[in-house]
Amino acid sequence: MEKMILTPKSHNSNPPTLPSISPVENSSVESPSLQTENEPKSPSYTPDFKVMLQIVFFNGSGMFYMEFMVTYIAITMLSASGVELGMFVSFQVFGYLISTLTAGILTDRIAKTKLILFGSFGRGIGYIFFYIAILTQSLSLIGVSTFTVGFAAGFFWVPFNAMIAEKSSPDVRSHAYGRRGSALGFGVISGSLVGFWLFFETVNTSISPMIIYSPLILYAAANVFAGFQFLLRVDENVRLTSVPKDANSDSISDPDSNSKSDSDSDSEVWSRSLKIGFLYIMIVLVLASINSSIGRPFVQPFFLENLSSDPNVVLMVYLPAGIIQMLIAPRIGRLADKLPPKLSVTIAGVSGALLTYFWINSTQVWVVAILWTLDNVIISLGFLTIQNLLSRMSTQYRGRVFGSQETIVNLGGLLGPILGGLAWDNVSSRSPFYISIVVEILLIPFYWTALRWLLPHLIEKTSAEQSAILPSPPSQSTLKTPEEI
Repeated sequence: MEKMILTPKSHNSNPPTLPSISPVENSSVESPSLQTENEPKSPSYTPDFKVMLQIVFFNGSGMFYMEFMVTYIAITMLSASGVELGMFVSFQVFGYLISTLTAGILTDRIAKTKLILFGSFGRGIGYIFFYIAILTQSLSLIGVSTFTVGFAAGFFWVPFNAMIAEKSSPDVRSHAYGRRGSALGFGVISGSLVGFWLFFETVNTSISPMIIYSPLILYAAANVFAGFQFLLRVDENVRLTSVPKDANSDSISDPDSNSKSDSDSDSEVWSRSLKIGFLYIMIVLVLASINSSIGRPFVQPFFLENLSSDPNVVLMVYLPAGIIQMLIAPRIGRLADKLPPKLSVTIAGVSGALLTYFWINSTQVWVVAILWTLDNVIISLGFLTIQNLLSRMSTQYRGRVFGSQETIVNLGGLLGPILGGLAWDNVSSRSPFYISIVVEILLIPFYWTALRWLLPHLIEKTSAEQSAILPSPPSQSTLKTPEEI
């Protein structure tokens, strides 16, 4: 791998002017920048940010459908064990692991839109493999399909997350990632309505599985379409660039004058503290990934065993939680932009552990549905907070930062489902979740330590962070007149 040279960028003393391309989309969240009443508000997003989100709608159409169906097909049709189910999840994570580090390096070198096209096309192929696996009732082909989807996802999400950071202000970065989640949620709703409606209407009939599971073909086509649309409609050279700290604003870079990063001749330097913080947060993230994936693959089997044997009831409990989480993600992101990061991760950890304990020990369907939904929502607060911080660690090497994050997280995701499967098979159906509860609480101090190293040394800073660094101008009352001097 090419050695990463980390030296600080220099900026011109004069901020770039706004090109007359199209009206800038303003977020509902106002940037807390240091502007006077006579100065125009800084833009929060580039003009094509909405286009990016619209395309995510198609990419997310089959996400929850496949997630649910992998478990359903493996357990009910093919009688897979807990360990086998955990392995299917691990196959997807392993594919994701292989691609993310490579995708991170390529994101900083070649066109991100081409990588996203490749990722979209690969996910479409994965849906086709899963469709064939269902028709042939092949456990091995299910493994191939989950691996393919995971491998392709790395080439989609790593460059996409880097582009979100380039096209949004650091003041609203959590909100930007929340909007990504919301767009994904609308795609999931639309795709799930089609897929699960057909499933409910036909699963207990003699209709051919080719028809019952035919939405997988639709999802494959939607992903390929989204990839080509992204390539044609999104200009990755249009980005929101931070200008010098004394300017306290953001500008849209002109693709004609700035086709790559802010300055190809300049590079970043990371302080020793930032390097330590990065390594520390990676260790925390791998532990958190192991913990979250211990119980996640077994939520649906747990519901089937302890809540209801009717898959329709389980679906009605399981599916809305993820959709609601994504739909309200912009609001959670707005909250994450306002709260101190340490408070955000503390709320997420403590509340998540308590909610998990209550829903695994509840027997009322409606109570479990509410608690499971709240559990998913509160988790996103911590996720968006960490995503925000990682996006601001670098402006030149965001692809490598996100690629490293996804790689290290997937290392944990490989081990978690297998550990959870062993606990499920040999202890009890609640044991994976009890393990998760304990570890979730224990991780909070580790997050605090990582944030202590990271926060003061981020390369990209919000307006509030810049104002804390800059010396305050003397107040009018402290200024002396010539006579007083």
